[in-house]
Amino acid sequence: MKNNYSSIMCLVSSVQLIMAYYAFSINNIHYALLSFGGFITSFNYWRHPIRNWRRNMDMFYIGMTSLYCIYKAYKTKIFIPFMVSYILGVSCYYVSCCYDKKDEHVDSIIFHIYLHFFANICAFILYSSICI
Repeated sequence: MKNNYSSIMCLVSSVQLIMAYYAFSINNIHYALLSFGGFITSFNYWRHPIRNWRRNMDMFYIGMTSLYCIYKAYKTKIFIPFMVSYILGVSCYYVSCCYDKKDEHVDSIIFHIYLHFFANICAFILYSSICI
């Protein structure tokens, strides 16, 4: 994606701080740390988005965090709504990548924002352990 969209993505990444605060406020410290780590790696990449170790670190951290969250949601009453939101988010990421490959950066950034939206819904569902 072009660098002129990086400030938008830095702002979108900052929403993870709200989820970190939410998790902390309900005494889920490890979830607060997961969200804060997601913010750090995402912001670190988007402040100057080039394909290097910062992008790899962000993708690795988010991938491992996602697997951990799926594990925590598995066999609970929140698993289905969690996974619906998760699959929608992953689908948005795929669409975002397709648009990026066609140099359609506005559409790509919109779908990447949707990815973050659904990821934060996943976080809310998991952190609060309630079905929305």
